[in-house]
Amino acid sequence: MTKTIGLQTLSHQLNQVVGDVISEGQTYIIENEGIPAVVLLSMDEYQRLRTTIPAPEKQPAHIMSPRLANPAQAGDFELEVISEDTSHA
Repeated sequence: MTKTIGLQTLSHQLNQVVGDVISEGQTYIIENEGIPAVVLLSMDEYQRLRTTIPAPEKQPAHIMSPRLANPAQAGDFELEVISEDTSHA
């Protein structure tokens, strides 16, 4: 079962909530100003989800720009690709 708790309430009941997650496997949806923002779940559940959800396949980026329609202009532009390592996330 999943419970919902507001961020302010959580700040006052953090020990109890974490205890529920650890001992009972309870999952909490934490709301910020009434909007669901974060999910708090047990480490076992987190690891189970990580093993059941396949990692997204990396696909090459396709960049189209009307400015580069003329290949002769390509030398006028620089493109820096920054890859974010998400393997530890």
